[in-house]
Amino acid sequence: MPAGPFHIWWLWVFHHGDSAVFVADQHRSKAVVEGFLGESRPDYWISDRYGGQMGWARRENQVCLAHLIRDTQYAIDAGDTVLAPGFKGLLKRACAIGR
Repeated sequence: MPAGPFHIWWLWVFHHGDSAVFVADQHRSKAVVEGFLGESRPDYWISDRYGGQMGWARRENQVCLAHLIRDTQYAIDAGDTVLAPGFKGLLKRACAIGR
């Protein structure tokens, strides 16, 4: 491994139906999404709530359920015994319905 600074690359995944496109880029900004989509805008956009991924849908944005489950587990691990356990069950049920 060469000495010196290293560069972090981000792997973006754009998914639709049974197809996926992977874009590796040094940036994690909305410019990557804009460069990929061009003038196209999907009706629906599912993302992890990262700012660079917000605002691309023509109709609705949905938060990725896997990310919500992960964040809910963080709350459970931090000691939430009131809201997070029930919310996690609801999210898992939504995923099961989707399958």
